[in-house]
Amino acid sequence: AGLVGAALSVINNGNITGGTGGSGAVGLGGVLAPAGSGGAGVSLSGGSSLDNRAIIRGGLGGGGGGAGGSGGGAGAILSGSSLTNTGSINGGDGGSGGTLGGGAGIVGTNATVINNGTISGGLSNDGVTRANALTFLSGANTLIFGSSIPGLTGNIAIQAGTLTFDQSPDITLDNVITGGGALIKAASNTLVLNGQNTYTGPTTVNAGKLVIGDDSHASASLASTVTVNAGGALGGIGTIGGLAVANGGAVAPGNSIGTLNVAGNVSFAAGSIYQVEVNAAGQSDRIVATGTASLNGGTVLALAQSGTFAPQTAYTILTAKGGITGTFADVSSSLIFLAPTLSYDANDVFLTFTRSRTTFPDVAETPNQRAAASALQESSLTSPLVIAVLNQSAAGARQAFDALSGEVHASAQTAMLDDSRYMREAVLGRLRQASFTGDAGPMAALTSGGPQLAAMESMSVSSALAYAGAHKSAFPMKA
Repeated sequence: AGLVGAALSVINNGNITGGTGGSGAVGLGGVLAPAGSGGAGVSLSGGSSLDNRAIIRGGLGGGGGGAGGSGGGAGAILSGSSLTNTGSINGGDGGSGGTLGGGAGIVGTNATVINNGTISGGLSNDGVTRANALTFLSGANTLIFGSSIPGLTGNIAIQAGTLTFDQSPDITLDNVITGGGALIKAASNTLVLNGQNTYTGPTTVNAGKLVIGDDSHASASLASTVTVNAGGALGGIGTIGGLAVANGGAVAPGNSIGTLNVAGNVSFAAGSIYQVEVNAAGQSDRIVATGTASLNGGTVLALAQSGTFAPQTAYTILTAKGGITGTFADVSSSLIFLAPTLSYDANDVFLTFTRSRTTFPDVAETPNQRAAASALQESSLTSPLVIAVLNQSAAGARQAFDALSGEVHASAQTAMLDDSRYMREAVLGRLRQASFTGDAGPMAALTSGGPQLAAMESMSVSSALAYAGAHKSAFPMKA
């Protein structure tokens, strides 16, 4: 290996490359000896930490010789150690002397990998087949991405133990995950798995959202059963091996409206949430299972997209070909005037919207709103106006009542009359200014007690106009 050690703290700013495998030789009797495998770029253990800021490469497999060794070396081997990568880590390519493939980018046991660079597996000697970017052999391993670009070329293997996806930005993996180990989704981000993943250990969502298949990857799949715990959520349009939703866990099939397929059984515990989007065209999110569905309570939350929903619209939100036992405990909706109800048959759960107990006058606030709301309340459910208001929130309904009552027209007239005062005041103000100039008017006795005089003011033109506008009466004005 290029670098071997225990309990080390290493920062790499250069190039580290594992040794190249031997070329093999001609043995006795002309028999070809196997070529050697390449060495690892780095092999660390015992709580070591590596900060890679440049390049680490596994060694190339040997050339010549007989078929046997000649596999490429791993870029890095970690045992009980951690690695932060902002550079590139590459497994070595397989040699021409054997049938083994390239080396993995990183091989880990009880390892933590934080990647903000690139990690790639080496190529086999056929020049096409690529080794895993990451192989986790056993123990509790953690994978963290520093950006929304995973930077992985090659698949991920969890041979045994667990791999925890921890704090990262929202991330999408098109890589395939294989092996017999388990996957744990921690952290509050969204993790999208678009590959056809074959690992057989359990999948657990403890936080954030796990999406199996975005809108472009309906073929995405997990072989394992997914357990969604409190604080976690599951979505997507792919296929999973089974589904168990615990108290506080949530399932929201699709990425907008879509179907989540389950090749096995489904269970909802008390306190779980089944979030279903519906639209006015009669489409909804849905779970379709090949096995049974065990409903032990939980809440169905119906989220209505924008549109005009007619009462009695029914949606199939869950189908279990093996049969359904139990029921959901509750159902709620984002619509105030249409109440969701659930019904069941042997294999399906249906969601239907009916008229709720909330009346139109219940949400009205002004006399005009109540008058319009009361008139609508007595109208037929098939009336286009009634259907339009049924699809509103409380605030939206009040706006509709204002429009129907005609209040807006009276309010507009009042506003126009009030606004006209600005023009009046501008004209009268200029006239009032002009009235301050000119000679003094006639004199008159100020009091009866002496010969004191004061000017006798006539009403100015501006004052006269203002008075006339307000009282519509005539009086003498100053010439």
